[in-house]
Parts: sequence; structure tokens; C-alpha cells
Amino acid sequence: MTGHDETTELRGLARLLARETNISDLLQHLTDLDPKPWATVPGIEHAPTGSTRERSLRRLKGQRVSGTADLELTLDNTTLALVEVKLSHVFSADQRRRYEASAPATAALVLAGVEIDRRLVRDHSRWSFISLTDLFGRWVSSCSVEAAQLAAAAVAVLRGWDQLLDDVFEPSSSPQRRDLLAVNKKFLARLSARRIAERLAETWMSSAHVTSGGGLAIAQAWATIDEERGEYLIAEVRWHEGLRAGELRFGVDFEGPATRASAYGLARAMSDKISVNSFKLALRTDQSPLDLLLTTTGTGRPRARGDWDAVVERGLHSRGTDGAVKGTRLTHTPDFFGDGTLRHEAKSTIDFARASADDLVQLIDATLQYLTACAPSDWPHRVEEAITA
Repeated sequence: MTGHDETTELRGLARLLARETNISDLLQHLTDLDPKPWATVPGIEHAPTGSTRERSLRRLKGQRVSGTADLELTLDNTTLALVEVKLSHVFSADQRRRYEASAPATAALVLAGVEIDRRLVRDHSRWSFISLTDLFGRWVSSCSVEAAQLAAAAVAVLRGWDQLLDDVFEPSSSPQRRDLLAVNKKFLARLSARRIAERLAETWMSSAHVTSGGGLAIAQAWATIDEERGEYLIAEVRWHEGLRAGELRFGVDFEGPATRASAYGLARAMSDKISVNSFKLALRTDQSPLDLLLTTTGTGRPRARGDWDAVVERGLHSRGTDGAVKGTRLTHTPDFFGDGTLRHEAKSTIDFARASADDLVQLIDATLQYLTACAPSDWPHRVEEAITA
């Protein structure tokens, strides 16, 4: 017989709570057992008499998507509140406006999420925010024994996740610091990426999202070269499938109205610097231990394939329409990794057994400082020179 293991005991519930739809379902079940705790939630003044899952929202003008409210609370068949539940996905401005357009003026609007989401409704007077841990905690003292037990178990899981995320953001000197191998679920990786982006936003443009194919977390930041021309330097961290490792990518990232020629031109002009070995040498020169996190040797760039000069001139399209070169970045690429035709990067695997989320914040920051220092001072005058070199 094995000893008591709280983590093992809660793993089934943790798997359920890792999905936002299941969280909403559980909240509705708690509401059915005991609706009174809702009256203690900011913005909601009365206990509901009913609840509905996935109530349709109004479609905004010019948009195809209408979406649904996660939970509608009603009082005598009148909408008392609309509740949006967020665990790892981002609550968008469009989604917020759909809620506002759909709710009666007297109804409360509540965002129930993780603490990082609080800022998303801070400047919108119709909204109130409550953390998921706090919300479930309202039922821990419920008069319903079943509701109280379910809520207590949910709070234990949510607090465990909160603590884990706090620990991976502890500095290296802290005894509570945990490495990124502890972030073993995709939704935890997404939450980590969002918090990384929030930290980086103090200095750089930053964003967090997921890959289109596997839903793997990405944290990105940019240094501006010329905002009007859409010219930037980029550093990003991407989680690998299995979440046991990730990668750092860094280089040039342009957008319209920048041209393919200018993006490729700057990448060529910085070719010796958009290199893993060069970056690791710069880190060692600065006596930074961050280079120990990067396991790739060499340039960290692929061999060129296809006809990139033709792509620069005519563009790239999977079907070759509108005169563009037929293919993808896999069939036609310069000696840089990248997405589309305006991003050119080197990449290195990151050892997640060594790295914490706090290390990734420092790594992205150091990468952008490195790229900024290496960018040619006479850019963009060397475009043609770089392309023809």
C-alpha cells in the first residue's frame, strides 16, 4: 500500500480543471447545489435562481463570429450576470465587446480567470474580475456538503498551479525556484508564456500565443528599428512538443509596408551576428550564465534551399498564384529559419532542465539587447549591398 500522495489523489480533478469548459461545467454544478455564494462575487448583488451554459452572444457588425457566454446567471428569468471563464486562453477585446453588446444594462459582467487577466478589464467599468481560486473558494463554506467538498478540491488544484507558476518565476538564487520541466501541461506553458510576455512588456513590445498546428506556447518580444516602415528585431521562445525542451529563435522580423528585399537585406547584413555561436560568445564575454541554457552549436541556421532570390522578387505562395514562386518556406528558404518571407532567424534548443521561466525572461531580454547592439548603424542604406554580397 502506498503512502498518501496529494498530487496523485488530485490528478483526475486536475485533468478536468485543465479545460475551461470543464471549469464552467463545475461552476454551474456548484450553482445548482448552492447559488448563494454568487451574491458575494464583485458586481453581483443577488443569488441567481437559474443558470445557463453557453448562451449565444450577439454578433458584432462586420464579424462572422458571435460566440457564447460561458455561464449566464438568471434571477427570475432575467439575466443577472454573464460570466467568462479563462484559464490559459486570452480574453480578447472583440470577445469583451460581444459580451457588452449582449448583456442588459443592469446585468453584471464578470471575468473569472488567472491573476494576469485582471488588467484586461481594469479600465472597463461594466466588468469585474475574480480569480478562479477566489471564485471556487466562495463555496468552501457552503451549506451544501457536496459543493463545499468539490470547491475545496478545486481550490487545492488551482492553488497548486498558482504556486508552481510562482516557483518557475523565482530568481536563480531562490530555494523555491523550479525549472521548466515542472511546466508539464500545455495550458501551464501558455500561462508561463503570457507571464513572460507581461514581464518583457516593461521594456519591449511583446506577445504570447500558440503555434497553429500543435497549440504549443510561444513568447515573443521585438526591438523596433523603424516602426513606420515595419522593421523590427525579434527574440522568441517556443515550447517543443512534449514540453521537455524549447528553443530560442532570434533575428529579423519585418511586416508591411516593409519589403522582402529589405528584410532579407538586413538579415544578410547581420549574418555573422544572427548566429547561435556568436550570441553565446557575447553572453560569455559579458560573464552571463545564460549561454549554458543553449545547447545548439554552430550557427543554428539551415542550409539554403530553392530559389530565394526569386522569392524576394516575386513572393511565395503554396499554389504559385499571382506570379508568386510556388512552394512554402520549407521548399524555398535562405540560410535562415523563419515564417513567411519577412522573418529570418537562427535558433537554439534550450535545456529546460536548467532553465526557469525567469531565465527565459532574461534570455529574451539579453537577445534583443545583443541584436540591437549588432544592427548596422547605416541601415537601411546597405540593403542592395547585403543582398548582392
